[in-house]
Amino acid sequence: MDETYDNIKDDTERWSRAFDQVLLLSKMDPILIYKSLEDVLEHNYAVLMDQEYRFKKLKNFLINSIDAMNTKKGRHLCRPF
Repeated sequence: MDETYDNIKDDTERWSRAFDQVLLLSKMDPILIYKSLEDVLEHNYAVLMDQEYRFKKLKNFLINSIDAMNTKKGRHLCRPF
């Protein structure tokens, strides 16, 4: 698997190169692909889950901060989400 597309700054070119890899993978045995990429898949999953966790923490922080400002100042600010 060639992941050099990660270093391409132009979005369209990066997506094109990544899609080329998807096409290449689609022609291969999925079990062999999984075995060869297992470490990468586990790492990417962990990063994704960590980002989701961080986003939830940030969202809760913002909601609590807006609610605290509303209570303190006696007004109602709209939550952006």
